[in-house]
Amino acid sequence: MKKNKLLRSCVNFIEPGDDFLCTSSKKHYAIDQIFKAHFKGAFECITTQLFEHPWIKQIQPGISARNKYINDYYEGFDKVKLIAITGTNGKTSTTCLLQRALELAGLKAYVVGTIGFRRSSSSPWTNQHLTTPDYADLRAFMKIAQLEKADFLILEASSHALDQNRLGDLCFEVVAATTVSLDAHINYHKSHFNYLISKSNLFNKIKSKFKVMHYKSILSPYVNQYVYFFKNSKLDLNNFSSFLQFRNINVCKKILEILRVPCPSNLDKWVVESKISGRAEQYSWSNNRTVVIDFAHTSKGLEYLSGQLINYKNTNKKNWLIFGCGGERDRSDRAKMLNVALKYYDKIIITSDNPRFEPFNQIVDDILNGYEGSKVQVIQDRAKAILHANKESPENSLIVIAGKGHEDAQYIGSLKIPYSDIKEVQKYDQ
Repeated sequence: MKKNKLLRSCVNFIEPGDDFLCTSSKKHYAIDQIFKAHFKGAFECITTQLFEHPWIKQIQPGISARNKYINDYYEGFDKVKLIAITGTNGKTSTTCLLQRALELAGLKAYVVGTIGFRRSSSSPWTNQHLTTPDYADLRAFMKIAQLEKADFLILEASSHALDQNRLGDLCFEVVAATTVSLDAHINYHKSHFNYLISKSNLFNKIKSKFKVMHYKSILSPYVNQYVYFFKNSKLDLNNFSSFLQFRNINVCKKILEILRVPCPSNLDKWVVESKISGRAEQYSWSNNRTVVIDFAHTSKGLEYLSGQLINYKNTNKKNWLIFGCGGERDRSDRAKMLNVALKYYDKIIITSDNPRFEPFNQIVDDILNGYEGSKVQVIQDRAKAILHANKESPENSLIVIAGKGHEDAQYIGSLKIPYSDIKEVQKYDQ
């Protein structure tokens, strides 16, 4: 039997000797997942389905029974201190900044979130399929952190996870909110109210010692617990990276203050020297052109990114934008994305961004919403759109590539096709 084995609910995480907890209530899907887990070397499979097989164990259905099994499995591995960050924008950047700040203070912090799992600010990411893992996988990361003597595990708490109770009954040192807006995941939550209620669960239902949010957050009326509010303090914004990250830096500083951890004086410098994957990540092309890759994929996210960029640059340079809208997602936000683009950019290229099973032309029609001006060009192939910008954008221009950020694939129909904005831009990087 594997020493220090883990209980996993994501097949992709399984290593030989681990156990697999199948959470699917659909028997045909459970069979597929169980066989995949067995092929990867799972020692035992646990499910609510009844299977006559010696290495398949049945437990009672329901979240409470499942979480009890997970808690019993990981008994004793709950000593690492937990921090959770939620928000519409800024979760990934804030967790990365906080990890580095704790490291600079001599502490060991692990991160799990949208990009994946990593042990330090200088180590590679291990990919995962959810921003916030399922409860079994979260407890697995806690066990790893405790065995490796980490002081903190910092995680991104998505609205989906908070709605689905993926954090179980864990107790957190600090929970915090970054920027919250009303333009995200409406296809899942069905209303802005439901979205805000899900976000507020981190403050109202999840056990925590301290709670942090901005004093003007639209989430504050929905929180019925005592919260440490903060205002954006003045920072030395003599570079673009810290200018764009100032809200997230302020969240970090408040958390450090609450934890009584001294804020490192060179945190702003680290923001400049390090690239947070796909978050305002900058590259240089020939002829003094600046390229910025960002995960902004909603109208509010694009508005914030673009406003900060153009205000900081404060120049008459030509501004180019490459963006698309995800298929089978909030259609009402698509035309708003173009309105933001028209406000800030001289040249706009609409391209593909995970169309899934929705026709690309339908997505484009929703974005254009009748617009026929000369500012906009459609190039479906995202790599060709970037190549076009490289060839045609003028000297000293700013090229923003929004929507995919760190992602390493395009989802078209049932296919997951390897693709990366970062790798495409790096082909022409100076």
